This record gives sequence, structure tokens and C-alpha cells, in this order.
Amino acid sequence: MKIFLFFAILLHSPLTLQSQWFPQVSGTTNRLESVSFINNNTGIACGLSGTIIKTTNAGLNWYTLNSGTSDNLVQVIMLSGTTALVVYENGNVGRTTNGGTNWSVTLGSSIETIAFCNNTTGWAAGISCLRYKTTNAGETWNLQCSGGSGEGTPSYLFGTPINDTMVIFAGARGNNHAGSSRAVFRVGLNSWDYNILDLGLLGSIAMGSYTNGFVVGNGYKGITTNTGFSWVSTSYSGSPVRVDFVSPVNAYGVGGTNIYFTSNIGANWAVNFTYSENLYNLQMINGNVGVAVGDNGTVLRNENLFTSVNIVSGSVPEKFYLSQNYPNPFNPETGIEFSITKNSSVKIKVFDILGKEIKELINEELPVGTYRTIFNAGDLPSGIYIYRIITPDFTDSRKMMLIK
Repeated sequence: MKIFLFFAILLHSPLTLQSQWFPQVSGTTNRLESVSFINNNTGIACGLSGTIIKTTNAGLNWYTLNSGTSDNLVQVIMLSGTTALVVYENGNVGRTTNGGTNWSVTLGSSIETIAFCNNTTGWAAGISCLRYKTTNAGETWNLQCSGGSGEGTPSYLFGTPINDTMVIFAGARGNNHAGSSRAVFRVGLNSWDYNILDLGLLGSIAMGSYTNGFVVGNGYKGITTNTGFSWVSTSYSGSPVRVDFVSPVNAYGVGGTNIYFTSNIGANWAVNFTYSENLYNLQMINGNVGVAVGDNGTVLRNENLFTSVNIVSGSVPEKFYLSQNYPNPFNPETGIEFSITKNSSVKIKVFDILGKEIKELINEELPVGTYRTIFNAGDLPSGIYIYRIITPDFTDSRKMMLIK
């Protein structure tokens, strides 16, 4: 029943894809650890040796900011066009209120991560129950918990918002990074709770909606469809270490030199792009533009990620299959459905009756599943057309009729 319900939420969910990520000039050769955008244009990335760079044109061009420190910076969050926070490797939290021109330390207390549920309210957290709260965008912090020990002690390693009143942290119960049992913690405006999950060290978590999320750690990858109250382990090739959702079920992730994509919360992942440097973080700016950062000052950017592909089911089909288009005859649009039994490079092309290629509908790496794409023949004359699917393991063709 759980499996059925899980796949039921995936029916007809939009699938976002990319074909190519392009390197941008970042102005640094230092490793970039984190990136954050506040809108479609303005973003900040941070990294080793106090590196901070900024863009105001959606990641096309970057310029260096003076962080005032040589310490490594491991996380950045933008809260407005002028206010941003960074986490230092030494545990401090730095803040700017003028777009990054000046930075000052507002919290110095062994912090591992920060997470905000809106642009003013957030938490800074670490191991041994260390947890601070701010309601003024990090200008001041109020201590909520510290100095715990033993099995019941929460240690927070990475956090992300659930909605505008709550964040969720991945971590452990125990007073060190590894802990004695792993857990996720929901922290709200007036309360907090946790789930004990003996999953391995949980180092990253992301939410696509209030209910749907993905968690990853040493030896474990899992998905939730009930706000983290329970998790279902997943098995797949590849290991994204940071994930960002673009819809309740669609997400991109980075791990090693790969950029991954999932269309079912993380049950399956496909490698969309491989680069020459390790990648550590990414953000999908508006669902249509993505920026990833990594070693040697790497900044990768992609845009126009959407295609006219929808996932019909994330379950594993019995066989590769190309269905007859529907409606047929059609005018001017028709749907084409197909199934792939494993992650595959998929092309779907349309030809006229003489064999001349008219249009390429899909040319993407897709995870296992059943998909539907739309062919619009509004600019074509009436007649018989042929559509063909091409994968490394399967090729098939069918005829369709356009009547105007």
C-alpha cells in the first residue's frame, strides 16, 4: 500500500531536464562550497579561504567581494537583496546588510548549519544540542539549547525549510557528529520534534514540498512523503550529496563530478551531466535556470531546463515500449507515450512520409519510468508522419495522421 501511494503522487507530474551545463568565469580558483539566490538574478557563492563571489545577472557574470576573513566559508543563505549570512568553518556566522560589501560576525558558537523558514526567522545549529534562533534575519540570536550529552542529545548537521514556519534538520542523536542513532529534527516557531532513524550519518536534506523530501548520508538515501515522519530507503547508482527541488517531485543534485536529476523525489536518479571538477552545491533559481559550484572555482550554469515531457509513472515498466499516439488522427496536437526499463539516453524524432526529419521532440537522459510528450504540428501541412524512439537498447517507429 505504501508503494502504491508513493507512486500515485507521481502521476502526471512535470519532468524537468537539462541537456548541458556551461562553465562560467568565477574569478577564483578556490573551491566553492555553497551558492544561494534570492531572486532570478542575484546570488552569492562562498568557499575556501574566505572566498565570496556575487552575480546580479543569474550567474552569467561574477565578481569578488571582500569577506574580511581567510577562514573557509561552508554555507551561504541570501535573505534579501541586501542581507545574507555565511557559516564559517570555525563555527562563526557572518552577516551582511549591504549586499556583501561589508561582513561582520553576529554569532560565534561552533555552528554547523543555518536554516531559515522565512526572510527573518531562522535557526543556527550544531552538535551537542546547540541551537540558536533569530527573528531579525540574523542580527541577534537567542540560545535555545546547548551543552547536551548522551543518547537524547540532538546534533544538527544540515537544515532546510519546510514552509514559512518550520525547518527540518538532518543529523544524529548523540553529542558528536556521528551520534549513536541518526535522526531528522523538525524545528518550528514554537516547538521541535524528531524521528529516530538508524540510517547512517545524515549529512544533507532537501524538501520539495511540505510533505515530500529527500535525505542522504553515509550509506543511506531515503525519501519521505509525510514531512519526515517516516522515510523509505532508495537504491540507485550515483550519490548526490546536495539536492535542490524544482517541484514536489522533481529535483537536481550534485555529487562527485556529476549533476543528477530525479522525477520521483529521489527514488531513481539519472546522470544529466558530468564535469571535470568535483561539485559541492547547486541551486535551481526559478525552476528554469540552475547554478552549480565546486572545485577550482567552478561555476556551472544551465537554462531552458524545461521540456514538454511529463512522467506518467515512476514505477519500473515491464519492457521498453512506444505507444500509438493519441488522439490519432489529430489537429494540431497529439500525445506520445513511451516506457523505458532503465535510465537511458532517449531521443524521439518526427519524420515526414519521405523520411525527412521534421522535429526532435526529446534528446535527454531520463530515469526509468513511463513518459508522455506532446507533438504540436501547428506549422505543418496535413499528411502522414512517422515518430521514432531511439535508445541504446530499443528503437521503434509508428505512424500518425495530421488532418487540418
